[in-house]
Amino acid sequence: MYVPPEGKLIRDIESSWILLEKAEHDRELALREELVRCVRLMTIHLACRVLGLCIIMVHAASVSLHAGLGTCCRLISRRHKY
Repeated sequence: MYVPPEGKLIRDIESSWILLEKAEHDRELALREELVRCVRLMTIHLACRVLGLCIIMVHAASVSLHAGLGTCCRLISRRHKY
Protein backbone atom coordinates (compact mmCIF):
# COMPACT_ATOMS: atom_id res chain seq x y z
CA MET A 1 0.00 0.00 0.00
CA TYR A 2 1.29 3.45 -0.95
CA VAL A 3 1.93 5.91 1.84
CA PRO A 4 2.76 9.49 0.72
CA PRO A 5 5.71 11.28 2.30
CA GLU A 6 5.08 13.01 5.56
CA GLY A 7 3.11 16.23 5.17
CA LYS A 8 1.67 15.20 1.81
CA LEU A 9 -1.77 13.82 1.09
CA ILE A 10 -2.91 11.72 -1.82
CA ARG A 11 -4.96 14.73 -2.90
CA ASP A 12 -1.75 16.82 -3.13
CA ILE A 13 -0.12 14.22 -5.36
CA GLU A 14 -3.24 13.99 -7.56
CA SER A 15 -3.40 17.78 -8.02
CA SER A 16 0.33 17.87 -8.88
CA TRP A 17 -0.22 15.04 -11.35
CA ILE A 18 -3.04 16.97 -13.03
CA LEU A 19 -0.79 20.05 -13.31
CA LEU A 20 1.96 17.89 -14.83
CA GLU A 21 -0.44 16.44 -17.41
CA LYS A 22 -1.68 19.93 -18.34
CA ALA A 23 1.89 21.21 -18.73
CA GLU A 24 2.73 18.18 -20.88
CA HIS A 25 -0.34 18.78 -23.05
CA ASP A 26 0.48 22.49 -23.45
CA ARG A 27 4.05 21.61 -24.44
CA GLU A 28 2.79 19.09 -27.01
CA LEU A 29 0.55 21.75 -28.56
CA ALA A 30 3.44 24.23 -28.67
CA LEU A 31 5.67 21.63 -30.38
CA ARG A 32 2.96 20.89 -32.97
CA GLU A 33 2.53 24.60 -33.71
CA GLU A 34 6.29 24.98 -34.13
CA LEU A 35 6.40 21.98 -36.46
CA VAL A 36 3.62 23.47 -38.60
CA ARG A 37 5.48 26.81 -38.65
CA CYS A 38 8.71 25.12 -39.74
CA VAL A 39 6.95 23.21 -42.52
CA ARG A 40 5.34 26.45 -43.69
CA LEU A 41 8.72 28.21 -43.74
CA MET A 42 10.33 25.33 -45.62
CA THR A 43 7.50 25.43 -48.17
CA ILE A 44 7.92 29.19 -48.63
CA HIS A 45 11.69 28.80 -48.96
CA LEU A 46 11.28 26.07 -51.58
CA ALA A 47 8.72 28.15 -53.47
CA CYS A 48 11.12 31.12 -53.49
CA ARG A 49 13.92 28.95 -54.84
CA VAL A 50 11.65 27.58 -57.58
CA LEU A 51 10.48 31.10 -58.43
CA GLY A 52 14.09 32.26 -58.59
CA LEU A 53 14.95 29.42 -60.96
CA CYS A 54 11.92 30.27 -63.11
CA ILE A 55 13.04 33.90 -63.33
CA ILE A 56 16.53 32.81 -64.35
CA MET A 57 15.13 30.43 -66.98
CA VAL A 58 12.76 33.06 -68.40
CA HIS A 59 15.61 35.56 -68.55
CA ALA A 60 17.87 33.03 -70.27
CA ALA A 61 15.13 32.19 -72.76
CA SER A 62 14.54 35.88 -73.41
CA VAL A 63 18.25 36.52 -73.99
CA SER A 64 18.42 33.49 -76.25
CA LEU A 65 15.34 34.64 -78.16
CA HIS A 66 16.74 38.14 -78.63
CA ALA A 67 20.08 36.74 -79.76
CA GLY A 68 18.28 34.48 -82.21
CA LEU A 69 16.15 37.35 -83.51
CA GLY A 70 19.23 39.51 -83.91
CA THR A 71 20.91 36.80 -85.99
CA CYS A 72 17.79 36.37 -88.12
CA CYS A 73 17.50 40.13 -88.66
CA ARG A 74 21.14 40.35 -89.70
CA LEU A 75 20.71 37.45 -92.13
CA ILE A 76 17.56 38.98 -93.60
CA SER A 77 19.16 42.39 -93.96
CA ARG A 78 22.16 40.81 -95.72
CA ARG A 79 19.84 39.05 -98.17
CA HIS A 80 18.02 42.24 -99.01
CA LYS A 81 21.29 44.14 -99.62
CA TYR A 82 22.32 41.82 -102.40
